[in-house]
Amino acid sequence: MIQREGRVSRQEMYGTFNMGIGFCVCLPQTEVATATDIFEKHQIRTLEIGRVVEDQKVTVDDMTIT
Repeated sequence: MIQREGRVSRQEMYGTFNMGIGFCVCLPQTEVATATDIFEKHQIRTLEIGRVVEDQKVTVDDMTIT
C-alpha cells in the first residue's frame, strides 16, 4: 500500500524498509495444507521457507528459497 499510494519505487522500498519475512508460522507438516488454505481464504500470501529435519549433515546453508 505504501508503495502504491505513495508512488514509491521498488528500489526505494527495499532501501528504506525491512522487506524481509514479516511473519512466520511453525507447525507440523501435516498441518501445512490446512494453514495455507486458511491464509489464502483471507488473501494472505504464503511461502514455505524451511523445514526441520533430523539429519545432522543438513545445514541452513543447504536450504534454498525458490
